[in-house]
Amino acid sequence: MSKGTGFRRVWPAAIVVGLVLAPRASLAQDLAGGNSGAVSFELGVDWTSAYFFRGFLQEDGGSILQPAAEVGFEFISGDRVSLSATLGTWNSFHARRTGASATDPFVRSWYESDLYAGLEAGFGGWTLGTQYITYAYPNGAVSSIDEIAISLAWDDSSLWPDGFALNPWVLYAVETRDRGGPENSYLEAGLSLSHAWDVGERSAFSIDVPFVVGASVKDYYVTAAGKEDTIGFVDVGLDVGYGIPVPARFGGWSLSAGMHYLSLGDAARDLNDGHGSAFIGRIGLSLSY
Repeated sequence: MSKGTGFRRVWPAAIVVGLVLAPRASLAQDLAGGNSGAVSFELGVDWTSAYFFRGFLQEDGGSILQPAAEVGFEFISGDRVSLSATLGTWNSFHARRTGASATDPFVRSWYESDLYAGLEAGFGGWTLGTQYITYAYPNGAVSSIDEIAISLAWDDSSLWPDGFALNPWVLYAVETRDRGGPENSYLEAGLSLSHAWDVGERSAFSIDVPFVVGASVKDYYVTAAGKEDTIGFVDVGLDVGYGIPVPARFGGWSLSAGMHYLSLGDAARDLNDGHGSAFIGRIGLSLSY
C-alpha cells in the first residue's frame, strides 16, 4: 500500500472514508418517497476532524470537507431478488493543502477525488457487491491507485426485534494498478449494531455502533522495519442520524454526526508519528431522491 508515500515519511491522518464500499444506512434515502422511478440520486457533504483511510492518516489539521455524489440504477426490485448499479464520486478538500504540488489555489486544496462504479445483487437478506474504484489526487500529493473490491453483507434485521440489526459484512480489495508502488490487497470485516425510530410522518432517528477491523492480505500494512503487520486498525464508533421532515417532493434530507475511536496496528502507527490511536468526529448533511 503506497498511498501517501512521497510527500511525507509519516502520513498525516485517515479514517475509512465512511466506508464507501460497506453497507451504510441512509435516512435520507429511506425518506426519499417522492421518487418512484428506477433511477435515484444522493448528494452529501461531511466535515471531519481527521481523515484516515483504512487506518492510514491523511490529514488531521485545518478544515476537512468531504462532498460526495452518487446515482443509482435499480434493474430488479423484489423481496428475494434484486439487482442494482451505482456510479459515484467522493472527494476530500483540505485547508492545509496536504502535500500539494499543484500551483492553482483551488486545486491545491483538492486532496482526493475518487470515482467508482458498482454492481450489487441481493438474494434474500444477502447482498453481493463489486466495485471498481480509482483513487485520484488532483493536488499531486499522491500517485493514483485503481482497485477492485468485492463485498458480502447480510441484513439480519429479521432475527431481532423491530428496528434492530447487526448488519455484518466482509470486504476484499485488491489494487489493480498502483502508480506509486507495488499492488497490494486488503481484507475488512465489520458489523454495525443499529436501531431506528420513526419520529413523525416524514422523520426518523437512528443510532449505529459500528465495529470494523482492517487486515493485510498481501503487503498492505508493512512496518518501518519492513515486516508485514496483519491487523492494520480497529474502528469503534457511534453514529446518529436524523431525517429532516420536509415534503416528499423535495427528496429525503438528513443530518448525521459521529465519533469514532481508532486503534492502530504497528504499521499504521509508524505512519502516524508513533501514535497508536485517534478520535475522529464527523458532522454531515445528505439529500436523496
